Amino acid sequence: MQRAAFRWDDLVQEHRVHRSLYTDPSVFAEEMIKVFGGTWVYLGHETEIPRQNDFVTRRLGLRPIILTRGGDGRVHALLNRCSHRAATVCRRSEGSARHFTCGYHGWTYSNTGELVSVPGEDAYGPEFHRSNYDLAKIPCLENYRGFIFGTLNRDAPELVDHLGTARPLIDQWLDRYPGAEIIVRSAAHRMVMRANWKLVYDNAGDGYHPPFSHRSLLRMTARRYGTDRDMSYFGTGDPDDCRMYTQSLSNGHTFFDQRLEMHADSAWRRQRPQPGREAYEAQLRERLGDEEANSNRIPEPRPVGEKGWRWRKRAQVFAKRFCCGAWR
Repeated sequence: MQRAAFRWDDLVQEHRVHRSLYTDPSVFAEEMIKVFGGTWVYLGHETEIPRQNDFVTRRLGLRPIILTRGGDGRVHALLNRCSHRAATVCRRSEGSARHFTCGYHGWTYSNTGELVSVPGEDAYGPEFHRSNYDLAKIPCLENYRGFIFGTLNRDAPELVDHLGTARPLIDQWLDRYPGAEIIVRSAAHRMVMRANWKLVYDNAGDGYHPPFSHRSLLRMTARRYGTDRDMSYFGTGDPDDCRMYTQSLSNGHTFFDQRLEMHADSAWRRQRPQPGREAYEAQLRERLGDEEANSNRIPEPRPVGEKGWRWRKRAQVFAKRFCCGAWR
């Protein structure tokens, strides 16, 4: 049966897409609604808000979000816009608060979204009821092994179905150390790029650009540390002749596996000097012994779902770039 035609079909061909998909404001606006509003988006990790009343601020597409843990211990995702005049309610990136007060007219909300106080409430007339002006909430939240996702789409599939074949990669990454606790620290490198969001996503699954975009890094590494260090394999020969590969998973997720080159002999030996890396390696060797610390050697790759694959290099969950296994 032939599938129905879609609005953007004439802009997408088998091996290329039209540049307007990256530049047309109307395309971008629709993506913010249908992609970032209609699919599961990674919002944060539960350890970022470990205690009651903790919060962090995030975005779901262009929508500002407050991710909170209420007094009852439950997680909430609130729209960071006052229900009165849409002013920003919370201006801090993280912290602990039982209430959020709008700086425009002083409306105050609980950290679960309820409007609890309105200065001069009588002035709004007899038909005004605070319960009609709670902060809007992301209606669907799901937690997968500590990772919190949200969507505005009440008809979205279950999160595990959306993750699809990317889910085993996340599991294998998290299960590298059985019983270990995953804790997300507040040490993110934040960047603002004047580019379409899809370019960032595309770049992370592109193994052809390093010989050109990272040429100065590759030359510096070769000059200082030799030609067999990390990423040197990007700058030699035809990239299609190497053992790395990019895999398209279900629902737009991707997987870029560098391990077959990075771990060809010893991933530790290949590393360039990095702040903290040597101390991290020493701790692993002391705790686990040399054999286990070097156990990142891997077998030949097998399709997702077939037993035998160990942790992956970089898995991306569509649509927001959520990476697992990057750089370690």
